[in-house]
Amino acid sequence: MIEYPKFSEFAKDDAALDGEKIKLKDILNQEILILGHSIHKSKFKDENYLTIQFEKDTKRYIIFTGSCVLMDQIEKYADKIPFITTIRDFVLNKPCKHQSYLKQQYHKYIMAPSKKYAFTKEILIDLHINQKKTPNEIAEMYGCSRSLVTHYLKKYEIGKLPKFKRLEGKRFNRLLVVKYLGIDKNKCALWRCKCDCGSETVLTSGVLIGGHIKSCGCLTKELTTKHRMVQTRPYSIWRGMKTRCNNPNAINYENYGGRGISYDPRWEQFELFWEDMKDSYFDGSTIERIDNDKGYCKSNCKWATVQEQNYHKRNSIILTFNGFRKTITEWSNEFKITPRRIYYLHERGLSEDEILSKLILGKQNG
Repeated sequence: MIEYPKFSEFAKDDAALDGEKIKLKDILNQEILILGHSIHKSKFKDENYLTIQFEKDTKRYIIFTGSCVLMDQIEKYADKIPFITTIRDFVLNKPCKHQSYLKQQYHKYIMAPSKKYAFTKEILIDLHINQKKTPNEIAEMYGCSRSLVTHYLKKYEIGKLPKFKRLEGKRFNRLLVVKYLGIDKNKCALWRCKCDCGSETVLTSGVLIGGHIKSCGCLTKELTTKHRMVQTRPYSIWRGMKTRCNNPNAINYENYGGRGISYDPRWEQFELFWEDMKDSYFDGSTIERIDNDKGYCKSNCKWATVQEQNYHKRNSIILTFNGFRKTITEWSNEFKITPRRIYYLHERGLSEDEILSKLILGKQNG
């Protein structure tokens, strides 16, 4: 038998294997992360003992055992430490005539390490520090345990980010969370947020999740304005106009502000917008630009029904006949036919006069 140092000597020389002492039976059939081991001679018996240091649920433990099977296997896989494994309950069986069979099963199922994960310092810095992924999220990506990820974070001396909810890209009322800025003196996560009005503000996770603040402050100003029209349709239309022109995060920004469409600086204030447009307003109407390539101003805007506005979209096809300019939908309503018929003639390459002449002729024959 190989002569190992006595445990009393080993304990003095090796302080690395620290942790809470636990019995082997308490961790059987559970996934653990092996961190280190040592084999030493018992102080009281003429036999060897094995010390294993491991992590479970981010807590560090050590166990002492005299299992010769475990000793064989831990030495076999020593070069793979750290690794995740499970100690099965039948390793505690006493040696018998079937000992070789037990060892064969043990080789296959008990201490065989999980696959080695390609955790490098660069990968962990990118995932944890740059992308702000938690150890749990990284573990799910790689299909390993959280303990293994935290072990490598410690090994590479990568400071673990404080616990906080990842809110980047989420919306809270008028606020869109843009970027994580760090931790304040009260250990709260700080976030840069962009409001629908275009302004930016910095808020903590608690304030955002709790719903205490709904905007950068513009909502409060709106609710305390003198015109008392915040809850009306004209006010919503005015706000939507400003959002389309100013906010790159707006759904249809590319068709408005993204292609240079703006509004009269005078209309920055709702009162002045309403002063210019209130006389022609009617219930259910929406604001429409007469020339789709120009911005919003009194001379280029009118109130129209939703149907009329749909007729005059930028992608609408306009046909001119006898001095009248109308969309395909408007012409189809006049001739009482489906728009599909006119689209078909247009796609065949017929001129405007040829299309409308055919429609008139068809109407007369019909």
